Amino acid sequence: MGYSSIQQDAAAAAAHAQDKLKERGEKLARISQESAELQSESENFANLAQQIAKNMENKRWWKP
Repeated sequence: MGYSSIQQDAAAAAAHAQDKLKERGEKLARISQESAELQSESENFANLAQQIAKNMENKRWWKP
């Protein structure tokens, strides 16, 4: 195995590692965005649940 072959192998390994690092960064960005969306949706759900509970309490639908 010659010096040139070792350089090519090292360059290929570095390129592969760089590709994997880029993929990891993209996955982390996507997960971060999805987490933010889930947090927002859960806050909206909690607010809606509070509004419904308050509305139902004010109506007192269970009492004539």
